[in-house]
Amino acid sequence: MKLQVIHRRFAIESAVLVVLLVLAFATVARSSDFTPAGGKPGPYTQNTRNTAWREARPVGDETLSGSEDVAIDSRAHIFAGTVDGAIWRADLNTETPRFERFAGVGGRPLGLVVGTDDVLYVANHGIGLQAV
Repeated sequence: MKLQVIHRRFAIESAVLVVLLVLAFATVARSSDFTPAGGKPGPYTQNTRNTAWREARPVGDETLSGSEDVAIDSRAHIFAGTVDGAIWRADLNTETPRFERFAGVGGRPLGLVVGTDDVLYVANHGIGLQAV
């Protein structure tokens, strides 16, 4: 019997606490001077179609077989890994894109990032994290 009284009292106190919290939140929300900023939506909103991809052109189809990721260093070199474990450096600032084999890391390079020290870090499947 005493346990039922304790449970009932706890339930009543919990309900009172919830009501007080809701009232406090409503009071704070109503007294706030928050007003959302107005503005016009940008060029790409939910209701517009992004057709910029139609102007994109593939590069390196014959060289970059199965590339998963790209990284760009501070000198604007673009790096990409391929399925054969090679890292390629691309120069896309010329009329015809140029690719050179930069390193052979083995495995399967899945993720690339250039650190603040301009070192290329490779997340390599089956090998782990590598610094190139």
